[in-house]
Amino acid sequence: MRKLILVFTLGIISYGSLVSANITTTKSNGITQLQQLAEHGNDKAQYELGEKYFRGQGIS
Repeated sequence: MRKLILVFTLGIISYGSLVSANITTTKSNGITQLQQLAEHGNDKAQYELGEKYFRGQGIS
């Protein structure tokens, strides 16, 4: 039970960090910026970029 609570708590903390990440996501500049950050190993940018691609945002 403690492991479950720990995993749940860490999940909430990780999600909160992701939401509060300072990543600009304007349509023209945001995708480019996310791509650059993702290429340099920024895990939050990789996640956001993947979400945008999944939703079809920023793809021409």
